[in-house]
Amino acid sequence: MSDDDEAPESAREPRPLGYVAAGGWTLAAYVLFGVAATITQAVRPGAATDLVSLGISQLLAYSIILFAMLRVHEPEGSVRRFVGVGLGDARVLLLALALGGGLYPFSEIFDGWVARRHPLTPEQAEIALRMMDVSTLPRKAGVVAVLLVILPVCEELFFRGAIFGGLARATNPKSAAIATVGLDVLAHPDPRLLPSVLALSCTLSWLRLASGGIGAPLAAHAIHVAIPIGLMFAGREDVGGRALVAGGVAYLIGLGATIAVVRARRA
Repeated sequence: MSDDDEAPESAREPRPLGYVAAGGWTLAAYVLFGVAATITQAVRPGAATDLVSLGISQLLAYSIILFAMLRVHEPEGSVRRFVGVGLGDARVLLLALALGGGLYPFSEIFDGWVARRHPLTPEQAEIALRMMDVSTLPRKAGVVAVLLVILPVCEELFFRGAIFGGLARATNPKSAAIATVGLDVLAHPDPRLLPSVLALSCTLSWLRLASGGIGAPLAAHAIHVAIPIGLMFAGREDVGGRALVAGGVAYLIGLGATIAVVRARRA
């Protein structure tokens, strides 16, 4: 067989995703989101402070990057396999709700602690209020769509899906989980968000490792952001002391149960 006959076959071979490439794709997604947001602002003034416009920009950026990653690393592979679409272990999927919900009160504490030491400027506070305006039904629907659907799906498909899956196949699942946490944190460069992003990313990556699919981390991510949305609609600013205790108990029970499930599966 000639070299010309072999070339098309070799061109279709998957390329392993290494740590440098994973970092490059994460940076590319971050930059592309910024470009999309800038273009949207130029076309529609005020879009930079509109949560729906920012959500659409992020959806566009992650969609392009995921398509490019698939073409480079799994040109002949299955999209479902590449991003880890699947419910995974059903037991872990149910426990993910306890982990995602139980973590929120602590994220609230982390964010409050950072906010007291590094408060927003008046301009930043005004922008945050405009972005989270839910004074009308369409704005409420937009906030729910972006925070509860678009952002969790995009981030889970990218980080716990393509990045974790690619690194796990090229190295090993544990190293992939650690690297995914690091890249997830780097993709959220606001230092005020560091404690809560780190805690959430560790939880989601653990669930991806324990369940074998993105169903569990996606469920945990969704319930984690659903709680503050519910509080906002109810006109409350925090969950309260009892909820903090309940969240801590739920998180510890969920974590212990997932560890037990993983150990039983390996036995």
